[in-house]
Amino acid sequence: MAIAQEQAPPLLVHAAACLTAKKQLPSPGAAALSFGYRIDATSYPGHKTLYVVATAGSSHSTGKAFSIFFTEKGRHPILDIQNGTSFLRSGDGAGDIHFVEPPFGGEATEGSFAAAIQQIEGQPWFTIPAADLVAPLGQIRCESYTDEP
Repeated sequence: MAIAQEQAPPLLVHAAACLTAKKQLPSPGAAALSFGYRIDATSYPGHKTLYVVATAGSSHSTGKAFSIFFTEKGRHPILDIQNGTSFLRSGDGAGDIHFVEPPFGGEATEGSFAAAIQQIEGQPWFTIPAADLVAPLGQIRCESYTDEP
């Protein structure tokens, strides 16, 4: 008997679509990505930060993590990708976190990402259909540290 997976929250779907649109994630193909997230309203005063982790396997031992500031102007969400990193977990995916592609900001930022990844691991994960990652973003505005000035 198959168990239905809970549907991903809209904010996570929007963030994943934004990451795809800004070429921070591989274009959706045959390989499904699993996403986990956490909202942090305390680390960056005045900003709500969405930490998003994307992995390709069920062990979640290798993947990408992002910090995204999110705000709303009226009813229009703004997702501003602030930083990103690639990581690898040692052992069976429960060991230390090693940053393959370190985030900007040095050790303090690595510590923030490591804590977010560890907290996300204990929460539900969502598989987002590829069609949702390439769908038009509508009223959502995506920005990224990789944007040209």
